[in-house]
Amino acid sequence: MLSRKLLVVFAATLAVGSLAVAPGCNWLSGSDSGSRLSPFISSLIVSPSAVLCGQKFSVSFRYDDPQGDIANALVTLQRSGDTAAREEAPAWPAGISTSSGTAKFDFTFPCADSKGGVWSITVRVQDERGHISNSLTGTVRLTAAG
Repeated sequence: MLSRKLLVVFAATLAVGSLAVAPGCNWLSGSDSGSRLSPFISSLIVSPSAVLCGQKFSVSFRYDDPQGDIANALVTLQRSGDTAAREEAPAWPAGISTSSGTAKFDFTFPCADSKGGVWSITVRVQDERGHISNSLTGTVRLTAAG
């Protein structure tokens, strides 16, 4: 009786396995990264982590775009507790790949109109077709304001 059940389980497993490799079925293949349309970013670094007004800080991250047509970064700076945000869309730096690599952008807080505190820095990238990446968020502390 046990060998009959084992034979049935083996036959069912073999049948399902043969269906998975039948022509036209891609059940056993991985997902095709080329089918992804939007860019993907990772490894956000905001450096230094604390600045004075007028002092430069950088935002860098890794990126990958299947179509290789990244056009610009989308950066939102928002002070903790504030509802208003500063949004910037710096053009993609000349001379670096629009397919994959590491990008770096420099920012400053103007002394005339910046408030001290912890600021969230949210980054996304957009390609020429309008596809927008995932978002990453880091922080920087503005330790003094004018």
